[in-house]
Amino acid sequence: MRALWVLLVVAACEQHTPAPVKHAGPPPPPPPASDASVAEDGSIAVAPYDGPPFQRGAKYCPGATPWPAGSHTCITDDDCPGGGACYPQGVPDYSGMCGMAPRMVMECERDKDCGKGKYCDHTVNEHHGCEEVIESKCQTSCTKTSCKAGEVCRPSGRCEIVQCTEGYACEHGWTCDKGGMSHDEHGCRVPGCSVTGCGPDMQCDGGGEYCVPRKCSKQSDCDCGACMQGQCAWRPGVCGPHDRPQPPP
Repeated sequence: MRALWVLLVVAACEQHTPAPVKHAGPPPPPPPASDASVAEDGSIAVAPYDGPPFQRGAKYCPGATPWPAGSHTCITDDDCPGGGACYPQGVPDYSGMCGMAPRMVMECERDKDCGKGKYCDHTVNEHHGCEEVIESKCQTSCTKTSCKAGEVCRPSGRCEIVQCTEGYACEHGWTCDKGGMSHDEHGCRVPGCSVTGCGPDMQCDGGGEYCVPRKCSKQSDCDCGACMQGQCAWRPGVCGPHDRPQPPP
């Protein structure tokens, strides 16, 4: 009788033993970040700046041309003495400009106007003082060896730039495609700022494609140069006359 009771107890325990719990495994590792990865806030991860060194707070950023010695630099009109005005891009200089528009001359209109072995070049833009500008003229057709490096002589007799789709080798890191916004003359896509980074006073925009001036409200928002008209500039402006110079009529 006792043996029967023990068997009943063991059987009951086996029926009420809970099934083993399966614990979830660790989450998979995140994918490696690419050069143009997008953060949670939607911003583009930009490569660090790797250009010429610069001193933070310097009056001129790298690559900016200093104003001539003795120039009175400025950020606003209030910085200019005697009621002058501040010119971010410099005081316009129209000396030497022509008044009335010059006469436009076309020596040819079509290739057949030039005869055998020549073609009509519409890219001349040849200025002869203030009197006339030659817009087109006959040019000698090119040969296989007369074009510059990176160009090819076309059957039309013109030297034209070789495209990367025709075998031109793009620079290292550049790609031969039209997917981006910036290309060189050969059709090679310039690496975006998400790969190259941006220089001082610039920020990456356009989905990681190009650099634009950084917005600012005070001088300390800029790495160097000056905060002018709401954005960082590589150099301050220069003072000039209150009345803006005008081109000749």
